[in-house]
Amino acid sequence: MYGRSHIYEGHDPTSLAKPIRVLKDIGCKLLIVTNAAGSLDEEMPAGSLMTITDHINWSGFNPLIGLNDENYGPRFHDMSDGYHKFYRDQLIKVAKNINQKIFQGIYCMYSGPNFETPAEINALKVIGGNAVGMSTVPEVLVANHCSLPVVAISVITNLAAGMN
Repeated sequence: MYGRSHIYEGHDPTSLAKPIRVLKDIGCKLLIVTNAAGSLDEEMPAGSLMTITDHINWSGFNPLIGLNDENYGPRFHDMSDGYHKFYRDQLIKVAKNINQKIFQGIYCMYSGPNFETPAEINALKVIGGNAVGMSTVPEVLVANHCSLPVVAISVITNLAAGMN
């Protein structure tokens, strides 16, 4: 599977959950998620890679709101290892073996489609964010709900609003 739907395109929560659940149903053992993101850290310039260690969901959106399908997981599931540490460590090891610098950090999600304001960027930096974008979190929430391990990589495309 490649590409994704974004919430700013007006998709309903079920449509965002279905592809991840289909992957789980057909036997997928690991979900690798990629995105383009803006950096909240001047030391992580455009062109950098960042493996996601955690996220902050400021989108106001969660694809698991509504009726819970117990076939995929419990209503309230643990997100303390939402970005699977074992697979993240493997990714870092591979990057090191090929001399590819890779940052680690917290990804922040906004709904879009507009970019964030400078005040919002400052707030995200204060609470520990390292990169910001408009995707990834819905897929990660659904994957974790159905016990599908996730590793995620942000490709940094720019410095966030007001930072340049």
